[in-house]
Amino acid sequence: MTSAAELLSTLNELQNTFSIQLKECHDVAADSYLRVTSGMEVALKMLSEVVTIVHATYTEDGSLDQQREDILRNMKTSFEDVEQKAMTNLQALGSSHERITAFQNEKLVPLRNQMNVLLEISQREIAEAQNQHSKLENRIFENDDTIQENDRVLNSDALPLVESGIGRAALGIADFFTGNSGDSGLVAQRDRLVQHVNELRETNQRLRREKDEAGTEISRLQAQEAAAKNLVQRVGPFTANVEDMSNKIDNVKAPLIIVKEKATSLAKEATKVAANASTTSTTSYDKSDFAFGIMTLCSTALFDSAIKDEIELIVAELIKAWTSDGVLTMNKRLKAQLDTLQMAITNFNPIPELEQWKQSVDALDYSPRDIVTSERNGEEGSDNGFDDDEDEQEG
Repeated sequence: MTSAAELLSTLNELQNTFSIQLKECHDVAADSYLRVTSGMEVALKMLSEVVTIVHATYTEDGSLDQQREDILRNMKTSFEDVEQKAMTNLQALGSSHERITAFQNEKLVPLRNQMNVLLEISQREIAEAQNQHSKLENRIFENDDTIQENDRVLNSDALPLVESGIGRAALGIADFFTGNSGDSGLVAQRDRLVQHVNELRETNQRLRREKDEAGTEISRLQAQEAAAKNLVQRVGPFTANVEDMSNKIDNVKAPLIIVKEKATSLAKEATKVAANASTTSTTSYDKSDFAFGIMTLCSTALFDSAIKDEIELIVAELIKAWTSDGVLTMNKRLKAQLDTLQMAITNFNPIPELEQWKQSVDALDYSPRDIVTSERNGEEGSDNGFDDDEDEQEG
């Protein structure tokens, strides 16, 4: 059976292992947050650069066409980059989560079961040892009573009176105790009684040694039980925190999934805008179509308060590009799209998972070592059974 000291050592190792795994997971989550949000900022800046070319009219000027193609390509690439970063970091975070789940199922749960087994065995063995101790004590008491009774008989006239009857003379009794009696039966009976008393005394000496050994064993088992209880109490909060961290990792994955889906939509829309606005499509894709595509991109990108300001700047550029002498010159379709986008900006409600993304990442900054410290601070006394020698394993 694994000792309490060994189980404690394993628990400390698992706490250190989990701390390392959690730090890795936290680093991946923090890196994901920084990479994806910064990628979105870059993509929106690329989008704002695209807006600048709506000021120019579609011409056959090769330099303008090349500039437009470069800007559109950079915009498309930037959104594809966000999609790739979100996907890569989501996979990395998923791998970290899987390692922690495996740690929980393959390491922590078996250890907790071992601790419970140690506690159950200790309690059962204590009951058995106490029962044995009680039996020995009862036998000693019974033997002591018998010894006292026999001593009383040997030190009185009861023995010869029983054997010889009332008619035996006092002389015969005296002869019995001096060994001069001719009645060998009384002498033999006395010798047997003395021998029996001596045997009982020897038996009691042995029983007292066994009782002392049983008492020592009970003390050892009680120390083992106390250590097992301490372990069970200690592993409980640790297990709960591992489960809590696993749930918090899900909270970190949620915004990444949202961003990945949004980035995928943005990359597709950016690819569509770039393809339609390329030099080969200028005849069928005019300035209003281009602006409509940009506003569609902005609507899709409006999911995080961190990028809301960028979108407002892009909208301002669009309005500027379509304003002549203070009058907005957009056609009805484009104006309706602009109104829809501006309404979305005004009524913008951040996605809760994204707003709490940073807090969710910070919540993973956790050290299991704190559990050990708090548990030790709550202990009373120093004898917790963890310093027992290796003989404890034999219990």
